[in-house]
Amino acid sequence: MEALIKAPEGFIASCPWGKFSNIIRETVFKEQSVWRVKDPVDWCTTSWNGGGMMIPGCWLLPKTLILKASLWNEDLTLNDDSEFMCRVLLASKGNLFVEDAQVYYRQVPNSLSKNNTSFKAANSLLTSFELYEKHVLQIDNSLRVKKSLAINYLTFIYEYYPKFSDLTNRAKIKCENLKLDSNPIIGGTTFKKIASIFGFYNAIWLTGKLKF
Repeated sequence: MEALIKAPEGFIASCPWGKFSNIIRETVFKEQSVWRVKDPVDWCTTSWNGGGMMIPGCWLLPKTLILKASLWNEDLTLNDDSEFMCRVLLASKGNLFVEDAQVYYRQVPNSLSKNNTSFKAANSLLTSFELYEKHVLQIDNSLRVKKSLAINYLTFIYEYYPKFSDLTNRAKIKCENLKLDSNPIIGGTTFKKIASIFGFYNAIWLTGKLKF
C-alpha cells in the first residue's frame, strides 16, 4: 500500500513468493527473473521466455486498473490467472516490486494448474496464449514480442502433440501468422540441439514426437 501511495497513479505492486509443503518456516524463496521487471511489456515477454511468474496472491491491484483491464475471464479453466494479469499489467504504468512483503505458497498435490491433461484444459491454455497475442500486439508489435508469443505456441505444440492434434495445428497456424524468419528454439537440452541444426518441426519429426 505504501509503495502504491508513493508512486504515480496507474502502477501495480508485487512481492517475493516462496513454496512450502507442510512447515511454513521451510519456505524456499527462489528469485525469478520477472520479479524486478517494471515495464509491463517487458514483464510479459520475460515470463513468456521462461523468466518465471507470480501467483495471484503476490499482486496488489488498484480497482481502477482492474476495471480498465476488464474482469476475470471465467471461460478459461487453465492459465486464467496469467491471462488476467497480462491484461492488468498492460493497462498499468508498471510493476512496483516490494522486497519486504512476502507470500507463502503451500503446494498441494492436486492443484488446478497441474490438472492440464484434458482437452478442456489444453484448449483453455491455447486460448489464453491467443489472448496474450491479442492484448500485447495492440501495444507493441515488435519482433521481440512476436518471438516471445511464438515461444508460447511452440511450447504448446511440443507438450500436447499428438494427443490434441487439432489444437496443435491451431497453434502452428498462429505461430506461422507471426511471420518470423525463424522460430525460437524450445524444449529440452537434446531437443534444442537437434532443433538448432534441423529446425523445430524437423526436430519434432526426427525425435518421433509429431509430424506435420
